[in-house]
Amino acid sequence: MLELFKKRDFSLFWFGEMISVIGDQISLIAFPWLILQMTNSAALTGLVFAVQGIPRAVLMLAGGALVDRTSPRLMMIISNALRLLLVFSLAYMISQDTADISIVFIMAFAFGVADAFFYPASISILPSLVSRDELQAGNAIIQTTLHLGMTIGPFVAAFIIAGEIGSAAQSAELGGSGS
Repeated sequence: MLELFKKRDFSLFWFGEMISVIGDQISLIAFPWLILQMTNSAALTGLVFAVQGIPRAVLMLAGGALVDRTSPRLMMIISNALRLLLVFSLAYMISQDTADISIVFIMAFAFGVADAFFYPASISILPSLVSRDELQAGNAIIQTTLHLGMTIGPFVAAFIIAGEIGSAAQSAELGGSGS
């Protein structure tokens, strides 16, 4: 099983998949958290979660069909580049205090659309990276990686949020002590 990591393409795919899954899990927490911070509305927090998930569910079959007609590798690169651009754009808007609720919803929707094309591509690429005899081991490694990423991502998001809350509390204490 570990000999698969000697294959450059498999190792690159595995590493990229791990980073991608962790990022996806962070986004599943980040979009609702951001809306909650902006609005203090439980309803809008749940709605942004749905806005991110619905396009993924609705478009995944179309994503799979497109992946079958094109290159899974190309589709993964395009999808990940789009998701990276969305996250950096939103982070920039937040840092400039120009992000509003509608922008967050549009970004969450676009992220969900990109996911709908990424996931079928990531599932279909493995047979082109390993031999038929290695496919079962490759699937085991990738599935384990996905589940680890689904566990690690929320922890990373929690630490980021905890750091944000701690910084905000510290700023409030410093600001409040001078009055």
